[in-house]
Amino acid sequence: MGWGASKTQRDEHLGQHYVKTPNQQYAAVVVDMCSEARRMGSGPRAQSADALCSRIAACLFKKLEKGGHYVIMFDCQSRMHSRRAALHKQRYKPLSPEAESKAIADGKTIVAGSAYAQGSEPYTAAQVKKINRLRPVVWNRLWSSPHGKKRSWKLIYSAMAQAITAQASDTHNVVMWFEGQPFVWPPCRAQKFAQLTADMCNNTYGEADQRVAEAAQVLARQGIAPILIQTIDTDMIIQALCAPQWGEPNTPIHLQLKNEIIDITHMCKRFGATPERRINAAFWLLTSAGVDYCKGITRFGFRSQELREMADTNSNVIQTTEKHKTITLQTPQLIQQLKKLERRNIKKAMAPDFQQELANIMFCLALFAGISKNHLPAGGPTQPDAQCFTNLSEHQPFTAAFLKSAAPHSQNIEHAHA
Repeated sequence: MGWGASKTQRDEHLGQHYVKTPNQQYAAVVVDMCSEARRMGSGPRAQSADALCSRIAACLFKKLEKGGHYVIMFDCQSRMHSRRAALHKQRYKPLSPEAESKAIADGKTIVAGSAYAQGSEPYTAAQVKKINRLRPVVWNRLWSSPHGKKRSWKLIYSAMAQAITAQASDTHNVVMWFEGQPFVWPPCRAQKFAQLTADMCNNTYGEADQRVAEAAQVLARQGIAPILIQTIDTDMIIQALCAPQWGEPNTPIHLQLKNEIIDITHMCKRFGATPERRINAAFWLLTSAGVDYCKGITRFGFRSQELREMADTNSNVIQTTEKHKTITLQTPQLIQQLKKLERRNIKKAMAPDFQQELANIMFCLALFAGISKNHLPAGGPTQPDAQCFTNLSEHQPFTAAFLKSAAPHSQNIEHAHA
């Protein structure tokens, strides 16, 4: 997943938190393996799972101190939140007949309703069956194949275990989690770090993003530092702000994205000393540009820059209970803040859509804050009902008049811990 702010917008708003001297070693490196594999494996180049994972392991072991912890998290399809399936259905819609005809005319191949350039088509089921760890493959073709995605992660998991065994020093401690029980290396120290491993994997999340955030927080609370989180998914910026338990205030935590390294500790200090204050900042950053599960509110006429700047105010539109068991959107306070901002009039903007978007943002905050992390069959909160406003007409436009009269009819959206 990714936060919708552009690289330029991130630079402007978060540039003061960039790490200027990135070449250092860490006591712990926590990796989103699905993200890292795509970073290192995407493109037309064919390479085997063993070759890909050998490169990944070599790069990351260079960043690890002697005796350091290397934590590798995968997506787990059997634990995916129901919102993920709905998102994929919405995102990967088949081409219309007109678009399909145009793609064919342009020399593209149609597979399962999507168009592909010659040579980039997804592998067939028969081709996937022949792929093993040593066979070079074009990973984009495997990931786009309905027969290949699950197979790809099993190959990479197995190849990564081999790379770890071959490259890790005797002092390194490795935990890798895909499905079932985590892989621990070296086996002789598995008992020594059994509790740490159990704590890092104490959730039922299906997405590596949340697994990574949970593991990094466990390490930070144990005083293991400095920590590097490695992912190209920029929504980890928001997740870091929502995470309630980063250990001591000065625990050095860095976030390695594709083109920048962010000092998470420094960023969290800027946005507030308490988890509640930081989750308020995260709320405003989500309103300015969404992630996979929300779009933000710029389509209702608000300016992205002004919304991002609200992250630095003590707006207090979000309240949390002890240990983030509940987070609540104070809708009256939110409306009061929004009325102060400049807004373009968007003719097609509708109030019910605005209400639904607030519910979507709250879902993201609750997910990133770790609410219901042990929920079954998949970790994470349920989508809240969109009930910010009472007596809301189905066809009510989102206008200045609506904003002016909306506050007296507001209710709170609340997430309870399962």
